[in-house]
Amino acid sequence: MYLEEDNYLKNDKNKYLRMGVFSTIGDRDEQQDSAGYFISDDTALIVVCDGMGGQKDGKRASKYAVETALEQHESSSNSNQLIDTVNSIDKEINSWEDEEGQPLRSGTTLALVLINKGELNWVSVGDSRIYLYRSGELVQITTDHNYEIALEENHDAGLISDEFYQREKDNSNDLISFLGVGGLPLIDSNSSPFPLKKNDRIVIMTDGVYKNIDDSSICKCVQNFKNPDDSLRALEYMVKKSADDNRVVRDNMTAAIVVIK
Repeated sequence: MYLEEDNYLKNDKNKYLRMGVFSTIGDRDEQQDSAGYFISDDTALIVVCDGMGGQKDGKRASKYAVETALEQHESSSNSNQLIDTVNSIDKEINSWEDEEGQPLRSGTTLALVLINKGELNWVSVGDSRIYLYRSGELVQITTDHNYEIALEENHDAGLISDEFYQREKDNSNDLISFLGVGGLPLIDSNSSPFPLKKNDRIVIMTDGVYKNIDDSSICKCVQNFKNPDDSLRALEYMVKKSADDNRVVRDNMTAAIVVIK
């Protein structure tokens, strides 16, 4: 199910889990986040994408990524097959051209979770995040694919000076891997299915959430409510309050929470 609206709260369940998906356009003129899910008796696939606002057709790219991932879910039963799907999406978006035949240079992030009979597979590209909440602890299981990764590695290895490192930190949020770049330099995934436990929660989100509130605030929203819908409403409240308090334009935000039964 591709979720078409700019603002929504959806929920579903099967015998292994309960889930909710929330999205809001925020203060932006266009909703460039996209999300969707497929759920059956023993499987759930959730996809969250954030079209790149600095690129052309970010909304089109995020929608295409979600719809294609959902269409191919039956052949994406493990992380290797999921990666094949993600690479094909990247190749297609990279091939898009404008009316004059010039590269369109569209792009989108992707965070995808597949839960099959209580086991987790996941894939991510870009800086949309996946977290695992277990026993009071929230852990980010994906890596943000931005310039900061390269800066940190080169600085730690002594390849760049402290002065260069500090100067370039202003650009540290620039993405270095996203769907549409053409030949993905970075893909996050797990190598084998991860067994989940009762009351575990999987949290998926675009940067419109975590750039406004920190992980400790996210953790409180997740652990204080049994119902994923209530956690999502709490996240939205805290993001809006933070944006209002800091007088910043509230970005699109999309989040999904899965509670394991």
